[in-house]
Amino acid sequence: MSWQLTGLLLALSLTASAATWPPSIDPYQRQAVTAPDVSTPAGLWQEYGFVEGEIATYTNGAKQLTATAWRFQESTGPMAVFFWLAPAGGTPVSPLKLALATKNVTLAAVGNYLVRFEGTYRPSANEIEFWVEHFPGYRNRSLPGLPAFLPPGASSLRYIVGPKSLAYFFGELPVATAAFDFSSEIILARYPTPTGELRVAVASFPNHAIARQQLPAFQQFAGENARRSGALIVVALPQIPPGAATILDKIRYDAVVEFSETVPTQMPNVGGLLVAIFRLVGVLGVVGIGGGGLVALILLARTRAREKVPEMTRLNID
Repeated sequence: MSWQLTGLLLALSLTASAATWPPSIDPYQRQAVTAPDVSTPAGLWQEYGFVEGEIATYTNGAKQLTATAWRFQESTGPMAVFFWLAPAGGTPVSPLKLALATKNVTLAAVGNYLVRFEGTYRPSANEIEFWVEHFPGYRNRSLPGLPAFLPPGASSLRYIVGPKSLAYFFGELPVATAAFDFSSEIILARYPTPTGELRVAVASFPNHAIARQQLPAFQQFAGENARRSGALIVVALPQIPPGAATILDKIRYDAVVEFSETVPTQMPNVGGLLVAIFRLVGVLGVVGIGGGGLVALILLARTRAREKVPEMTRLNID
């Protein structure tokens, strides 16, 4: 059965029930549906905005497929959990931005959903997008921009949005330093170097003033290895291996937000502007003269009409 036909079955099944996964995926038939365990670590899934999830078990003869879907409030949650659960040695599933596949596991974050396929079935990017776009409560949201400030080549990434994720992934940093009351977010990256592992944390704050206010706390934590630029604070964690300079030099410290492309403009043609002004004055003059002449003709016609009226003859009859 083609995945397009299976998609039709999915739409029909969603109309009849609130299930996430369809009754069949290609030759695989659904056997059981359960809820994923999000109780551990305590409070972490909830901090990432988890809403609901579903695990569907499929079989195709002796083959088995387990499909899991987690729905979150926004796209930050799926991205954060994707970094956390990313399969080791996975290859990208192009053109999806957040998708990795190994021999038996495919993990992808699309919109406000994170999905995982475990088994011999390996879906394509088009199939993953097709399934997720038909899931209940799907919303297409842009991804946070904080990961873009890091250079490629990290062996692992962790996204921190509150005290729970901070304690689990970056416990040595004080909560007061992170200042989550200001809606700050932190991405923690690990880079392999010839002389050891480099850890880099980039903290994002709503504006420059808050970042400037929190910089002393980060410097108390990391010394001179904490640097601020705009609304970002970049921290290289000690001990920094000697070969880390090439990685640190690639970090984008400057936050650049582009709302639209800059369209180059030319200097105005002053001569053409003057010609246009004179033309406008000429048109207005012609209109004025024409209007005045029309009024004069109307008045002249009325005057001549009065002159042609014969005088009244009176008969004095007693």
